[in-house]
Amino acid sequence: MGYGEWLEALTTREYEIYKLILDKGALALLLAAIGAVIAVLLERYREQREKIEVAAREDRERSMVPRTQLDIECRFFGPLHGKIIVNVHLVAENRGKTIRGFNSIRFRVFTMTGDEVPGFYGSKDGMSRLALNGPRVDERTHEGYIFSVEPGIRQIFPFTTLVAADTKYVSVKIDVQNAEWGGGGASWLGEERFFPVQVERDRAADAGGVRPDRRRTQL
Repeated sequence: MGYGEWLEALTTREYEIYKLILDKGALALLLAAIGAVIAVLLERYREQREKIEVAAREDRERSMVPRTQLDIECRFFGPLHGKIIVNVHLVAENRGKTIRGFNSIRFRVFTMTGDEVPGFYGSKDGMSRLALNGPRVDERTHEGYIFSVEPGIRQIFPFTTLVAADTKYVSVKIDVQNAEWGGGGASWLGEERFFPVQVERDRAADAGGVRPDRRRTQL
């Protein structure tokens, strides 16, 4: 018996029941397919949402990491009574979003005169570095004397000292101890710069003028 003959043999009631079963089966298959597609889309959405949340959390955590850029500026004045005035500026630029605190700042100025033979020393990082073996200046602020730099601020910490008038070169090294409340990161920051001693001449003398007398006039 063929499929058509078999259908003809069915009563109307039996045919309706069979058709209903087929329709429900097709509907179930359709619903199952739709459910599978929705499940895949939901899984992709969940994964994408997870990635977005992880990226946002990392951005928040990264924004709270201290970012302090250190630089050193140095100017020389004189000579005056056999000495040159050295004006050092530690420039601390807070590029982070949290206040930055310093517990201690150490300034070291190494010098070299024209009579000294240049040499090298082995540093802790394994490199050979120029050794300035002349007189040196080593000053440190008291621990607990707190300095701070607000976010987005370029703060200058000055230090002025004297070196011999025959000094040709200086190497300025500055170490900064970070305060615990100023955020995480390394406990110490350091910066080093090498400068040839180029004395800034008196502008009035260069112009052929006379320095103004600031003494009070005697009446």
